[in-house]
Amino acid sequence: MEAGTLVAAAAHALGRGDVRVTGGTLRVTDGVRVDGAWAQESGTLAVAAGTGRRAPLTVARRVSLGRDAVLSLELDPHRAPAAGSTLPVISTPRLSGGFARVEVNSDRLRAVPVYTAEGLSVRLLKR
Repeated sequence: MEAGTLVAAAAHALGRGDVRVTGGTLRVTDGVRVDGAWAQESGTLAVAAGTGRRAPLTVARRVSLGRDAVLSLELDPHRAPAAGSTLPVISTPRLSGGFARVEVNSDRLRAVPVYTAEGLSVRLLKR
């Protein structure tokens, strides 16, 4: 994907192979699975972040994030998580790199990325 916006709203909406994002916006909803690897050099990964224990995006192989990649969290304004909550975002067995910035659609919360061996979560803190 190089430009525009693509919405992935089903488990295998992105196919069964590798995914490469080089620009634009890729919007994922809960339960999207990538059976291959994920490479994001730039562009925006927009995630509808829930309050559950499962990451909205699961990648079976390696996730590689470039220095111009952006994560945009879309919280439900009517049921926003509390400050101090940690939300899973990407589940993967191997992650390298990191997002250049993390945006969140909240005036009262900011998101801090938490990179682990199991992928990426964000911790929501008061602004």
